[in-house]
Amino acid sequence: MPACSQQPLLNPSVKGFLTPGRTVKFHTKTVYKTKNPVFLEKFTIKELSSVDFTDDAALEFQMYSAEARGRRHLLGVGTILLKEIDQLTDGKANLTLMPQTVLRLHQGDLRISGCYQPVAGKMVFNVIEAKHIPKVTLVGTVNPYIKVEMYVNGLREAKHKTKVRQNMTEPAWHHQCVFDINRENPKLLGHMFVFTVMHKDMMTGAHRIGKVELGWYSHGEQLRHWYEIMEHPHRPADYWHPVIKESKLNS
Repeated sequence: MPACSQQPLLNPSVKGFLTPGRTVKFHTKTVYKTKNPVFLEKFTIKELSSVDFTDDAALEFQMYSAEARGRRHLLGVGTILLKEIDQLTDGKANLTLMPQTVLRLHQGDLRISGCYQPVAGKMVFNVIEAKHIPKVTLVGTVNPYIKVEMYVNGLREAKHKTKVRQNMTEPAWHHQCVFDINRENPKLLGHMFVFTVMHKDMMTGAHRIGKVELGWYSHGEQLRHWYEIMEHPHRPADYWHPVIKESKLNS
């Protein structure tokens, strides 16, 4: 296990999650002053059924080192897909911990339909539903809503938001957002549509859970969805997208 340049010995511990949704969490004890920790801790995940073994269902392990004043330094992240566990020899796996400068947390999934109407100069999105939104309060609740913003060349030009759904991890909205588009820019160059999953807390206000971005600067499935919207105007394109929260990490 790599050690920090100014800290030859580490104080490692491991946090584990069942993803997507991060519905199951476990955390080992901290082993102090070592580069070769032995944990020998057992955690049981109960009540899994066949529907939980989706293509992207996985166990995610994050290894941290405890530092002064209660701070923790992320050493790396390793994952294993649930569908691969049955293939393990003796049920044991050696995972490579990948160091990261940005930790991308999967915070559930959001279903969005988009339809480009160039003749009318409109972009129409339907925020349909979400699933596996994490419970963010100390009492295990979440009150989600979606904020939808249109950015043009980095500047916010318009915004919409859905209603708040009280204490729901799988809310449905079917909320339509209509944005006026400059017809002199039919390819929507420089446009980005940001769907932010928010939590409304009566005491502390609104908190960001994660987001989905659709535009020419998107990646992966988001970019594929955007291509379909733009290549087939006047035809709604309906996709599920992972809700991602990015956190900068100390090096």
